[in-house]
Amino acid sequence: MPTGPAIAAAIRPVPQLADTEREAMLDLHCRHYANVSPRQFAADLADKHWVIELREGQGRLVGFSTLRLDAFPYQGRTLRVVFSGDTIVDPAARNTPALAASFGVFFTRLQDGGELYWLLICKGHRTYRFLPVFFHHFFPCCTGGGDSLRPLRDAIAQARFGPLFDPARGVLDLRGERDRLRPEDARVPDGHRRDPHTRFFLEANPGYLRGDELVCLAPLAPWNLRPAARRVIAGARTVWTDAHA
Repeated sequence: MPTGPAIAAAIRPVPQLADTEREAMLDLHCRHYANVSPRQFAADLADKHWVIELREGQGRLVGFSTLRLDAFPYQGRTLRVVFSGDTIVDPAARNTPALAASFGVFFTRLQDGGELYWLLICKGHRTYRFLPVFFHHFFPCCTGGGDSLRPLRDAIAQARFGPLFDPARGVLDLRGERDRLRPEDARVPDGHRRDPHTRFFLEANPGYLRGDELVCLAPLAPWNLRPAARRVIAGARTVWTDAHA
């Protein structure tokens, strides 16, 4: 992955966030998403267990992602599912691997507790492209290699999102009622359009401009990590302040 400006990354429990930090997160979110409801943003944040924070040298927040971990009963066994919520990185910090490395640190710390999966909802192609960079198998995918994950993806999505989830299309059909990427963030550069995974995302989620989200699932296991992911995780400098995670 390309290098970028020096960014400090931390994983913190959501209850530790001060009001000023929550306001900074909302401000950053509003700069890149339209139709944002502060009340919905606060409710979504309260529903999560951890937040990944990215800060530049002066301490300014330049990115974040929210996370929760749940047990999920499935076919006689109990799985664990990591769910990613609101995620945004300022364009000036998008060439740093800090966010990807922090996800890797998070996943690695959780791997000893049994089967682990990542439920990722994608409003834009940049989020979706994280999957082919990091994982061999995920669903949905243009290669069809992760098709066996579909029943589990559907079961988890229906349990978590209820009628918002359209299993036929694999998307959260939000009918323009939730936040959506601003035009400058939703724009797909010509170079990205040549990538088959980007083209697949655009075809699978044609409503992304109004805020529809493609629901994706990937196994979080060492065998599923690509070499690039291993290198990024090995170089991580993320600080995790939750000693009990």
